[in-house]
Amino acid sequence: MKSGIKTALVVLAAGSGTRFGHTTNKVWLPLSGRRIISRSLVNASKNFKNGRTVLVINRDDEEMARATLLREVRGVEVEIVYGGATRHESEYNALQHLAPAIAAGEIEVVLIHDGARPLATPALFVEIAEAAHRHGGAIPTIAVELPLMHVRWTQLAAIQWCEYRHRKDLLHNNY
Repeated sequence: MKSGIKTALVVLAAGSGTRFGHTTNKVWLPLSGRRIISRSLVNASKNFKNGRTVLVINRDDEEMARATLLREVRGVEVEIVYGGATRHESEYNALQHLAPAIAAGEIEVVLIHDGARPLATPALFVEIAEAAHRHGGAIPTIAVELPLMHVRWTQLAAIQWCEYRHRKDLLHNNY
């Protein structure tokens, strides 16, 4: 399943690890022999051969990032952008980095992915990119069934709020 949509993949990895209770950003921790961020980058970019892949990092992690990319993310050209003090600033920095390509029409969809979520599949990225291209924006959800007492729901979905994708014009013009 390959996508012909002109896509930019922004993978956020500029956190500090404090909420995780660790001294290291969790994206740099190993998961089954490879760092978490490596799995996120490979899965995100696998079906977008002509897409741009942007890794947003904390400036202090640049040496670790470059070493990890060389060792574990071969065959994927990754652009590094420094994140900000907040998630919002990190997203903004990535969009500013991509702004000339967005304005030139080289990018139709921007996917923003939390690098600490390594289990999103390559197929999911394509599905979400296609939905965002068709509808202007998309987020992945899964249906859940909960035993709800005294409440009737016709539809319930679980959403990982840090995951979202938008058509480039809607995201760029409204950010």
